Amino acid sequence: MAAEGLPTEAVAMADVAIVLLAGRLFVRLSKRVRQPPVVAEIAIGIVLGPSLLGLLPGDLPGRIFPADARPMLAAVAQVGLLLFMFLAGWEMDLGRLRGRGRSVGAMAGLSMAVPFALGAGAAALLAGRYAGEGSGTTAFVLFLSTAFAITAFPVLARIITDSGLTGTRVGSMAMACAAVGDVLAWCVLVLVVAVSESDGPGHFFTVVGLTAAYALAMVLVVRPLLRQLLIR
Repeated sequence: MAAEGLPTEAVAMADVAIVLLAGRLFVRLSKRVRQPPVVAEIAIGIVLGPSLLGLLPGDLPGRIFPADARPMLAAVAQVGLLLFMFLAGWEMDLGRLRGRGRSVGAMAGLSMAVPFALGAGAAALLAGRYAGEGSGTTAFVLFLSTAFAITAFPVLARIITDSGLTGTRVGSMAMACAAVGDVLAWCVLVLVVAVSESDGPGHFFTVVGLTAAYALAMVLVVRPLLRQLLIR
């Protein structure tokens, strides 16, 4: 049972209604300042969370979003995000990028290089205070640089969809560059994990090798099987 004797399901549905109504209000405000609706949705998430609402007395985030209802809200959010990303990928026309592999690779690399370098510079300045004793400076610099360079793929997809650019060459190029950037970022995160948790060269190469084996299995085995399944 949730707060005040109400069923957890009822509290979760009420929380969904609160988020939707607040999001609708903020979306209207964002249109007046010429911002995408997803920016308003991010803002409402900050407003309803402990960052802003938690500053008021009475523990309002805990009362509005009790701990019992949060797993259900998280599940609803994940399903909604999954459906949206599936539809965004389904509507994206990759045929417009045929023969532009080099352009996509170059743009994706450059779009990551600049923020990655800025993140490395910021990490070098902050490593002495925030790196911690358990993690080395190298892992801290790699992690913060990747955090600077990675693209919020769902946010980009929402901006492209809301702007009506889903079926255009510009929208497809942006989505493709973001996808390439995310793959590169995840590869860097593998190195971060290997560096931060390795007790020696053997453990480091084990993590990298298992990751490479997983990637090869997905490309050489799982992908052909899924293609055959779709054809049938």
